[in-house]
Amino acid sequence: YEDLVIPTPSGSLPAWFVPANGRRPGPGVVVVHGWESARDRTIPHIRFLNAAGFHCLTFDVRGHGAA
Repeated sequence: YEDLVIPTPSGSLPAWFVPANGRRPGPGVVVVHGWESARDRTIPHIRFLNAAGFHCLTFDVRGHGAA
């Protein structure tokens, strides 16, 4: 995975980009965690999506996780 920072008008959000298939071109999915959660809770979904060939981006919504 790759640590990223997503800039927003109200401050930045910490994120992870998890490439599939050795960074070859392919479809991408943004995975957003649920209420009172954080991006680390999306890992099971990302594992499944990566196995299906999807690149994944997940981030902490403001007020949750490290945001």
